[in-house]
Amino acid sequence: MDGSPKGREIRKISGDGAAIATRGGDMQSLGVQMRESAALLRSIVDGAKGKGYSIDSLKETAGEVHADLAKAGERYEPSGKVIREYGEVLVEVQPTIDTIVENCVELWAKYQSASGAYGDAGRRIPPTDETAAEAALREQGLDDLRGDRDAAYELWELEAAKYDLPYETWDKAYDDALTGLEDANERGVSDSFWDNALPAIEVILTVLTFVGVALAIAAIVIGGPFILLAAALVGIAALALTVWKVAAGRGGWQDILIAAIGVFPFGRLAKLGTLFKGAGTFASRLGTFAKGFGSDLVGISAFRELRALRGLQGFLRGPVTNSAGNLTQSRGILDQIATVRNAVDGISYRGLAGWSRITGGSAAPISNVLTDVFAGAGPAVTNRVNGALAGTVLDGAQHGNGALDIALNVIDSVPKPGYGAYNDIDGMIGDAGDAADVDRWSGELARSAR
Repeated sequence: MDGSPKGREIRKISGDGAAIATRGGDMQSLGVQMRESAALLRSIVDGAKGKGYSIDSLKETAGEVHADLAKAGERYEPSGKVIREYGEVLVEVQPTIDTIVENCVELWAKYQSASGAYGDAGRRIPPTDETAAEAALREQGLDDLRGDRDAAYELWELEAAKYDLPYETWDKAYDDALTGLEDANERGVSDSFWDNALPAIEVILTVLTFVGVALAIAAIVIGGPFILLAAALVGIAALALTVWKVAAGRGGWQDILIAAIGVFPFGRLAKLGTLFKGAGTFASRLGTFAKGFGSDLVGISAFRELRALRGLQGFLRGPVTNSAGNLTQSRGILDQIATVRNAVDGISYRGLAGWSRITGGSAAPISNVLTDVFAGAGPAVTNRVNGALAGTVLDGAQHGNGALDIALNVIDSVPKPGYGAYNDIDGMIGDAGDAADVDRWSGELARSAR
């Protein structure tokens, strides 16, 4: 179909004008309420209204929100106004445009039919024995068909000429709405780079959550310092992004708490008793505890444990001396040292031994083996091994794990990453449900684009 006299495509304008106008009116009313509420909160903060303990408590919160509420009102009220006005214009011109378009489609079909009939007749070859009278009748028939075609096009033109005026009315309303929304946004709340980055941050957080769960499972089944370090770094990255998201206004303190729980080394809490007993000053014991806590937090403990294990293996392969510093000649002690050495050489972070991390943390394979071999070794051997482990991250590992250690390490290994995944999945399901309730006016307005 040809365009209108001003060259526009003749088509219907989509969108539900009544729904857009209603939504705009609601937004405009909400903006007014926001501004009025912000003014009331401001007066409370300034002390112009209200006295008493409850008002004092309200001031603390009101002081933080009244400015943002006022900005939101300044944006919502004019935005709602231009959207409402656009919807009202659409309600006015849409039926007229729809009728014109439907008539034009019908008339254009008649014109095409008449044009086709004229073309078919014009292409028909006259018979060789056609008489002059027959030729005159054929030419008259062609003239009639051409007249029908031209008349059909003229009728279509008359209807198409009605299109431009209501279209221009809608077009101006559309441009006014776009300009009004841009102006309202500039005067109201403007999104910063970090605001625009928040959707990407939330996607990254979701990915990090599931990566963390996968690494936690791998650490339980496989073990190994590199997997433990990767899991710790993923947890810290998720915590940092969560703090960033909350600081930008998405989420609350509970999100930070959940993310922090994912990296907090609960198993280290079982070592709190070392702060109040043992050698050295309280300050030195506190430093040792803090060092171990920080190493657990960032996943370095596994590397320190591995280094301590290598040192213990080197010690057990070295010369065995007695209390006087001379090489021992006791076959019993040498045999027991060999037994301990063979057991320590068999310690691995991999394979089935990794399952013991569930109840023992990253040092479980080492701790469990040392506990077993110490049970069958004499004091001469255990004293030597204790001396070799003194001051390392494995100091005390030969005593096994108590109930508190086991409970805290189970929490570290199983529920924490699982709860994080549940929390994110629940959030995604909630977001999917909320998606049906988003502002429909923006979609309607976009679908009305030229």
